[in-house]
Amino acid sequence: MNEISWTLNLLVNQGPKFPFSETLQVQAYDKVEVDVPAGGEAKVNVQSGELNNIELLLITCGDRPADAKRLYYTVNDDKAQVDLSKLHLVMGKGAYGLLKNAPKYLTFKNEDANPVTVTILVARKAVDEPPAAALDTTSKGKKDAETKDTASAKTGAEETP
Repeated sequence: MNEISWTLNLLVNQGPKFPFSETLQVQAYDKVEVDVPAGGEAKVNVQSGELNNIELLLITCGDRPADAKRLYYTVNDDKAQVDLSKLHLVMGKGAYGLLKNAPKYLTFKNEDANPVTVTILVARKAVDEPPAAALDTTSKGKKDAETKDTASAKTGAEETP
């Protein structure tokens, strides 16, 4: 297992504080750094797993001047353009509902006159977990499996998932 620790401390001036920290245990991670040329684009292969395998997705770019022209990316074949002006960090299964599909590749477009380096970190499960029913070793789980086998034998039909 790989361990990824993160800490975030949000402080509102004269207001509330929101301290967060966590350590994630992940089977695999991929870190990609790519230079997006001035006025050009770069297509980056991100990961090949399913959306529910992603534990963390971080996309960030190097320091850019405030007057830099637009840097954005698209996910897979989706035409929606996502501006990358600050870091993007997605964690937690609920947050992945914002994505339509697993990000197999990202296409970055840099409209500025200077190249920019983009860094992507994907932390993920590398091995799909078996369905919960396959893990049920209780007497009820065994009884349910036997019942399905008996029903299939009586009808001569095979059960399809």
